[in-house]
Amino acid sequence: GFHEGFVKLDGYYRSDNPWARTVSPGLWVRYNIGSDNALEDRVIGMNTYWQFGHRVWSFMKLEHNGELVEHRDDDDVLLGTQWMEATEFYLSVGSSTWRWVSMKTGIGLGQTPIRDSDLWADAGRDEPFLGWYYAPNAAIELRPTSYMRIELDYAHSMFFDGPHGALLGDQPRLRGEFQVFFNRDWNLRHISQWTGSNQQVTNDTLLSYTPMPGTVVFAGYRQTDSLDNSEPVERSVFFKGSLLFDF
Repeated sequence: GFHEGFVKLDGYYRSDNPWARTVSPGLWVRYNIGSDNALEDRVIGMNTYWQFGHRVWSFMKLEHNGELVEHRDDDDVLLGTQWMEATEFYLSVGSSTWRWVSMKTGIGLGQTPIRDSDLWADAGRDEPFLGWYYAPNAAIELRPTSYMRIELDYAHSMFFDGPHGALLGDQPRLRGEFQVFFNRDWNLRHISQWTGSNQQVTNDTLLSYTPMPGTVVFAGYRQTDSLDNSEPVERSVFFKGSLLFDF
């Protein structure tokens, strides 16, 4: 009983001009209708991708969204709803000046509904309200060989009760990924991630064997540790396979 409508229009311009090798603007609209035929959210947005020369680019996105935000108590009982309008902006720039190094950095900022009841108390409120956020990020990717990739990225989301208000939430995250192809069939990937909001470190290792497309065997190990010992260590091991029969 839920319905979504989405329309997007993109344009492309290419030239030999080093200041505008590729320019691609876009516009989109999305509507979501709930099972009771009420409008649940609406997004109107625009973006532009701009490439300078062969190895430098920028990306800009601007969105205005309306959302029907629910107000629930600690027992998940619905107390009411309210419609909120928010505007968000995101800008990033990147470069692959050297063939084996790619870098990018960006920042998102704007309004966002504050839903978490713990954050309401910090702001002296007792229901969802329209707050503000800043979210800088940066990433670097190394490809020292054609069969190895190393990526490191950092993102930091901060939530405030206004553009210059008090800090309500702080969510830094650091993530590293290492991937190596031993040969055409064998692939190893490892991801390490630290999240500052809950002081947890997660390590995830995956080994895959793909003798042919559609036939693959996975073996994985995942472990999550709490740096402050507030949660027990979580470990999991799994094996998975699929076999393709081609007639």
